Amino acid sequence: MMTSHKEAHELISQGKAILVDVRESNEIVQTGLAEGAIWMPLSAMQDDLEQWRIFRQQLVKDKLIFVYCASGARSGRFAEFLCCDGYKAENLGGFREWQSAGLPVKPFQK
Repeated sequence: MMTSHKEAHELISQGKAILVDVRESNEIVQTGLAEGAIWMPLSAMQDDLEQWRIFRQQLVKDKLIFVYCASGARSGRFAEFLCCDGYKAENLGGFREWQSAGLPVKPFQK
């Protein structure tokens, strides 16, 4: 069963889930990111950068992790990696679907 964007937003608001944006900074600068999202670009995970290692240490395995990107392809890979590592992760698809659902967006600040 796939969680809707509105259901995901509700779980995130309640502190029961985490939202992760895996797009690159040049994409987010143009659109902003979903309110409440943590930014962790897929490239940081693939290159095993220090920011990825720190991020991963802060994740908790008892919370659901929702992941999105521009279209859903990168977030699918990211979610699959997290699931293989013992986390509960779900691909939310693309950022446009979050916007289309009328959910809040905030400007991007590094």
